[in-house]
Formats: sequence, structure tokens, C-alpha cells
Amino acid sequence: MKTSEAIEILEAHNKWRRGDDNYEMADPAVLGKAINHAIEHMRRFQWQPIETYDYENFPLVILAGFITPSEYAQSNGSKPFWEISIGRCWHVNTKKFTGFLGQQPTHWMPLPDAPESEG
Repeated sequence: MKTSEAIEILEAHNKWRRGDDNYEMADPAVLGKAINHAIEHMRRFQWQPIETYDYENFPLVILAGFITPSEYAQSNGSKPFWEISIGRCWHVNTKKFTGFLGQQPTHWMPLPDAPESEG
């Protein structure tokens, strides 16, 4: 099932559930598939500890790391912050990302699937 299809089914069912007479109850089997798709999607797209990163299955991911500026930078007003970026620079020997503001990310999340072709 496509995500757009699951959204459509779940939105229509929720409107029916709330009493909108323009909608009918969704078929329970179809509704169950839409719910399963939504749960799978929500589980997949949440931040995960960097220790669970799997380069073989997710070569390009969204990364997050909490950056603490140096004491000198902090004395000039820099504050700690979350850095979010797309990660490509995985070093297979050290099992670490490179080029992430000099520090290692602490979390990762897979990128969503590319859009389907219109052709």
C-alpha cells in the first residue's frame, strides 16, 4: 500500500467515525492494512541511536548530533545546538561518520523513499 493511499483511507475513516455522513465505514481489512502501513511508517521514521546504524541497508541517512562549542567559542556567545544533516561520509574501517562539525552524530534516521515516477 502506498502512503498516500493509507492517509486517504485513514482520514476518510476518521471523518466517518466522527459522524460525517459524507463518508462510509472503511472495509475492516483495508482499514487494518492502512493502520499497519501507518505504524510501519512511524516506526521507520524516528530517531535511532547511532550505534544501531546499518550502512549496508541505509547508505544515506539523516544525522543528528548535539554540538558543544569550544570554551573559546562559548565565551564569544556560541551556544550548544543540535546539528541536523544528511550523512554520506561513513568510514567503513572506523565505523564513524566524517565531516560532521568535528564531532560524531548521536542519532540517525533513514531518508524517505524517492517519489514514484510520473511516467
